[in-house]
Amino acid sequence: MNSRRVARVGYVVLAAALFIRLASVYFHPLSWRVFSDMANYATIANDLREGIWKPTHFFQPIGFSYIVYLFQSAVSDWAQALGIYQSIIATASLWFMWKAAEHSFGPRVGLASCWWGLFTCRGLP
Repeated sequence: MNSRRVARVGYVVLAAALFIRLASVYFHPLSWRVFSDMANYATIANDLREGIWKPTHFFQPIGFSYIVYLFQSAVSDWAQALGIYQSIIATASLWFMWKAAEHSFGPRVGLASCWWGLFTCRGLP
């Protein structure tokens, strides 16, 4: 298999991974999964919207809570928008993994890592 064909197959795999992630967000929205840590992030984001800062906000990384806050402020259906955002970011990370493996070990290993990322993306973001 030449490198051009491997690249085409890799991009098809990336598209499939994005499709699976977006389908997961559509059929099982993030708002159905707001419990445990995610509920804590949403609670901290609600506090940020109200201007409340507590030392306990920094127990978990404040960065993700701030991203949730930005989505809550910008979009009415923030959980759906956040799920789409996470799907895109997860697919971009798969692209980085593919290209790093391809650069380090060759096109076949890069494609194998892309396939691995496709089959391990169930349940994401």
